[in-house]
Amino acid sequence: MYQRLKKLHVILMLALALLAGACAQPRPTTAPPEPVKPSTTEVVALINLGDSRLAQGRAALAVDAYRAALKQKPERELASRAMYGLAKALGQDGRHQASLDWSLRLLAFDPFARQASDAELLAAEQEQKLGQNQRSASRLKRIISHPARALNWEQRLKAHRMLAEALISLGRIKEALNTYVELAKQGGPETLETVADKLAQTAGRLAPYEIKPLLSASNPPQIRTALLVGLARANLREGNTAQAESTLSELRGMAYAEPFMNQIREMEGQIAQARMVRPSSVGVILPLSGRYSAHGREVLAAVELGLGLFSTQGAGQVKLFIEDSKNNPMEAAEAVSRLVTKHRVMAIIGPMGAATSLASARRAQELKTPLITITQLEGATRAGDYIFQNFFTPEEQVDALLKEIMSERGLTKVAVLAPDSAYGKGFASLMAKGLEQRGGVLVRTIYYNPKLTDYTDEIKRLVHLPPGNYRPGHPESPKPRIDFEALFVPDSPSRVGMIAPQLTYFDIVGVTLMGTNLWHNPRLLNLAGHYVEGSLFPDAFAADSGQPLVRDFVTQFESTLDRPPNVLDAHAYDAAHVVKSLLNGPNPPRTRIQMKNALNELRLAPGVCGELSMGPDRRLRKELTLYTVKNNSFKLYEPPVPGFDEPLNQEKNLKEQNLHEDQPAQSEGGETEDLAGKKDPPAGSVLY
Repeated sequence: MYQRLKKLHVILMLALALLAGACAQPRPTTAPPEPVKPSTTEVVALINLGDSRLAQGRAALAVDAYRAALKQKPERELASRAMYGLAKALGQDGRHQASLDWSLRLLAFDPFARQASDAELLAAEQEQKLGQNQRSASRLKRIISHPARALNWEQRLKAHRMLAEALISLGRIKEALNTYVELAKQGGPETLETVADKLAQTAGRLAPYEIKPLLSASNPPQIRTALLVGLARANLREGNTAQAESTLSELRGMAYAEPFMNQIREMEGQIAQARMVRPSSVGVILPLSGRYSAHGREVLAAVELGLGLFSTQGAGQVKLFIEDSKNNPMEAAEAVSRLVTKHRVMAIIGPMGAATSLASARRAQELKTPLITITQLEGATRAGDYIFQNFFTPEEQVDALLKEIMSERGLTKVAVLAPDSAYGKGFASLMAKGLEQRGGVLVRTIYYNPKLTDYTDEIKRLVHLPPGNYRPGHPESPKPRIDFEALFVPDSPSRVGMIAPQLTYFDIVGVTLMGTNLWHNPRLLNLAGHYVEGSLFPDAFAADSGQPLVRDFVTQFESTLDRPPNVLDAHAYDAAHVVKSLLNGPNPPRTRIQMKNALNELRLAPGVCGELSMGPDRRLRKELTLYTVKNNSFKLYEPPVPGFDEPLNQEKNLKEQNLHEDQPAQSEGGETEDLAGKKDPPAGSVLY
């Protein structure tokens, strides 16, 4: 019995085992493939490609390579390397905010990455370029005192330098100087040699009394030498020539002064020049006799107002010496020599003519005396680094017009109707050049005789109308073919006053009329009126501005000359006002080279033509303003709000009138007007 039960038990167990095997899932014969990981070799190749492109200065292409590497989602170390490369490339490409963002992203992703210190320094650098100097200074102080990874000497040197630059930007000059001193103390001879010049320059920006405590401290002789150079520069800046000369004499006997000998000789030259200059004296050269004497006397009044000579506060502070150019280049050059050698002026304003400006500029450069010319002449400052210019050029006028019609309105097809003169051809050439650079089309250029009073033939050629007598607008008459969107007419109000009505007479409407600053003259409204409604033209000065400085200038000028000032007067005033502000400022120049440097550093100075900043080409820069005609008066142009304002063209205004009953009568004369809105402009007062 027992044996039988045992046998049944075995059979049952075998059956259960077979049943369990039948229900189980079959085992795969091969293992499943593992997820494909990005190829490390491919990521490294992309990063190396980015590094190579960055070294070649091809930052934009380097950005693409680093982004491609990051898309592979590489391991942490390679990701950190790609992120740092991307941040660096973006910075080199001028995308400073994006560079900062990626630097901070790397630091958040891996605070202890091999690139962490470099990323911190890069972030601080981008913050400075974005004007975030306080943030940059705070970051750099933290990097120097508590770096995430130990800084090597090159990184430490860079951090101290950047910190000093940030502090200088914040006006904390003394703190910046202490930063350089500490860095010089920590480093060896090579570091001293590297930072000595910066140390001297920074010290030179302090007051002498702020430098002396550092001189009495126990600093190495190399640091003391650099501080003495800064002390001499500070004394020279403040007009203490005797103290500066004494310090330079001490430096000449010091063992470590050799690296500064060029600076020492330069300052000795400035001391010699300071003895030759009356610090508050200014010269002006204008045509005060002959054909253009009226212009010259009016501009002289603007210069005197700009220098504050008619006000109680300005009296006695600036001495003005006046010279007559006689509208003669040789006379103008001799006038420069007299102002420099006899009157020992600090700077010269004028002339305003092209030929006299060139002659004066060459002589002023020879004598190393700052000269601010008020001519439109393109390239007037090429005479040298002592020559400056305050006037907008024809090229700037064309740029202002094209920026509006092409960038803002999307118009690309322009025609030119211009006088066959140097002025007309010059502006036509600039319009052609500007259109080509911006991808626009110059449809055609039609020149006319400046003495014409009837422009029928030229206008017919402009819009493909056949010759002959017929009544425009009649159902059986030929229709104009207007294949342009804007028409540029660089001419005086007297001629535009004849041309604009004839354009309408021949059904040339619905296009944007454009002109030069000559259009900004009441005569245009009197002669053309509604025919130039909606036109565009640039200018730099508006006598009816509500700005206090403009209002005061206009009031004083009108009380002196019994007429409102024009754009030429305004530029003369601004040139003089800039000179006065520098001579009466907290750190007035004591030598001509200091005046030159002060002019080069001019930024956002107030003027009646707007805020003035000196450009790299030594031309005072300001925003040109566009004007238009609205309801028969000049208005500052304001871009129309979509859906609320109608397009700026003449069509609606002109179609409401019966314009084809009689062709408008032609005015007689046709004299060209200058920038001041007068007949017979001063010779050379325009570019062409």
